[in-house]
Amino acid sequence: MDCEKHKQINRREAIDAVRLYEGDIRIRDEEGNLVGRQSSDPFYGDKNAYRTLNALLFPGIINEISRIQKEGKQLNPVFLEKIDETIDLYCRIFQLMCWEHRKSDREWVIAKRVERLNSLALLEQGQALSFISASKAGYDEEFAKKDGVILIEMHISPDVPYLDFEKALGSEYKNIGEREVLLAPFVDLEINEMELTLKEKRTIRDINGNLPVGKYRIDAIGIQDCQTRDKVAVTLEAVKNDVFEKRYIPLEAVNAMNKGEWDKDFSEYIKWKEELQRYLRYKLSDMWYRGNDFIS
Repeated sequence: MDCEKHKQINRREAIDAVRLYEGDIRIRDEEGNLVGRQSSDPFYGDKNAYRTLNALLFPGIINEISRIQKEGKQLNPVFLEKIDETIDLYCRIFQLMCWEHRKSDREWVIAKRVERLNSLALLEQGQALSFISASKAGYDEEFAKKDGVILIEMHISPDVPYLDFEKALGSEYKNIGEREVLLAPFVDLEINEMELTLKEKRTIRDINGNLPVGKYRIDAIGIQDCQTRDKVAVTLEAVKNDVFEKRYIPLEAVNAMNKGEWDKDFSEYIKWKEELQRYLRYKLSDMWYRGNDFIS
């Protein structure tokens, strides 16, 4: 197999990872073309894959409480049973961001998002902890169905890892009307308060019928170099192995949460997530700064 063909195959895998994140679970035929039939696989057929992928990147269990207990959603335990494939998903999405960054037509992007109120304190720490999606088309009232919300106006620098779905996916972008932009985790942020407009006050309500609590401008300005390639490569591989071997810990925790068993001790689950986040923080930094394209 020549190098150019190898790159094309890997790009398709990266695009499919992004499509899964955004809820497009159409399958490909033998020639690689998308068909109307959707995947029934419990992993690759999850229309809400983003929900579990992002929850694993947040500290503690505040995100799980919001999604499961307060909003009545579920996380997908299959993403923990197959944690190696889940890690591949994170890396493939970021890989496409790296490839898109090398293009010459990158520019500042302004996009908008309805965010949970309880995420504000985390954003104010100055870093994106999970993937953050926003729309160039404006605020979508359907995405306000959360327990307490704020409005975010994102200004994304061309020098940070992000995806413009229209440009990256082209004709394979299923939800083109959303005009979605996806910001990578671990990007540095600056945040400043803004005033809600009259239209925003009239049209946007959370799951409880309440107005947005506030509005904020967030500038995505950079991503830190964790210096991984030579200094911690062996240790990092050990972290990944530990995350894989202890996948039963988050699996049991998520199953308990999905059943409403909130009286359990989730401290080991929180520690496991910290190790997963540590691995991804260093891995993605290595891909971004040293051009080490991810290949599983």
